[in-house]
Amino acid sequence: MAKLLTFLGTGSYEECCYSYNNQVSISSNYIQICILDILNKSVETNINEIIIFLTKEAEIRNYLANAKYPSKPGLKKQLENYIQNNNINLKITPVKNVPNGNSEEEIWEIFDILMNNIKEDDVIYFDITHSFRFLPMLAFITLNYSRYIKNTHVAGVFYGSIESFCQEKGISIREIEKIPISERIVPIINLTNFIELFDWVIGVKEFMTSLNYSMLDQLSKRGVKNLNREVKEKNDFIINNELRNLSDSIKNLSENILLCRGLNLIKSYKKLKKNLKEIGEKNATKKSLKPFKYIIGKLNSTIECEENDIKNYLKIVELCCNNNLIQQGLTILEESLITYVLEKMKMNMIDLNNRKIPTGIYNKFIKKELEKNDLLFIEKLGEEIFLLIYNIAGIRNDINHCGFRPSAADTQTLKVKLKEFLDQAKEIIENIESK
Repeated sequence: MAKLLTFLGTGSYEECCYSYNNQVSISSNYIQICILDILNKSVETNINEIIIFLTKEAEIRNYLANAKYPSKPGLKKQLENYIQNNNINLKITPVKNVPNGNSEEEIWEIFDILMNNIKEDDVIYFDITHSFRFLPMLAFITLNYSRYIKNTHVAGVFYGSIESFCQEKGISIREIEKIPISERIVPIINLTNFIELFDWVIGVKEFMTSLNYSMLDQLSKRGVKNLNREVKEKNDFIINNELRNLSDSIKNLSENILLCRGLNLIKSYKKLKKNLKEIGEKNATKKSLKPFKYIIGKLNSTIECEENDIKNYLKIVELCCNNNLIQQGLTILEESLITYVLEKMKMNMIDLNNRKIPTGIYNKFIKKELEKNDLLFIEKLGEEIFLLIYNIAGIRNDINHCGFRPSAADTQTLKVKLKEFLDQAKEIIENIESK
């Protein structure tokens, strides 16, 4: 069900028209009538109910009467007349005796009142024009809360900016009656993107703490859709494509890390960095994509590419370490070190028999069963890297066998071990590369 939620205040409201999305409303001193008129003219919108939150004073001054024009009806009668004149099916729900919010208890009571008037799967339009003091903030919090608790969709958050109209005309609000009503066209500002900003916060947090890309992927695709509405120049199409590429790169890197797709890891890691450089801050001027500016900066500082692939693998392991992906980190670390050893020995890195060699060398070293070929590996790369691979394999097997072994490590030990192994790997690789 589509609902318009609105607060009615106690002020003396001037009569004017309002404009939104190239639509101009009829004139009224109540913005609720004007918003309904604009939404009613839209073929995409069908409002089923208007819910008006009223303090006792607002009900007396502006719902039942008209504080500004005593000879004219208040909002209640104006709404009834509008519904009848336009032959629309709209339920009017006044919510009376809303507290003023003079204490924390009253603020929580208002929160409960708002939530009780929002149902599962509602499509919500919210007018905050006459909300006072803390109410706009409370409305934003409640709308976000309802989206996750009641699966609502916030289609619009509106603010009638009579201040900006007066500023443009160079007059005070008290002088607005000097302007003919037909020219008193006040803009409605849509604040819905600020609701979505909460999603960006959650999306970035999820990606930066667990490499969960799903919300960022959804948001960037939604951003592309919004950008399509803004596109006017050819260059904007380029930005649009870059945003799609960035979204795909985030998704691909996350999936390759989470599912340990070693052959694709470096490619997807480098591609994400490339896309980050391409898009830069080009979208900073696009209002629907402004949050991306800060995400790009955050990602840029996190994704650092090296010329040497093994160092890029270690960067990815560091991502795993920082994001608590211990199993993935250990797997990628061991397999990337094995790959590095084989590449250094100019051997086929995807041959299964070859991949068993680095893992087995230190085991043979302990048993004093080293063969001539094994000694060539040690001579070229040193003992340390094979000891590290051997140690990682033991911990990795502990995880992969679900800890069903007599000497199973606890969770904290596994986390500590990954960090220790990573630090050792960095030092060993540095020593090998400096020879």
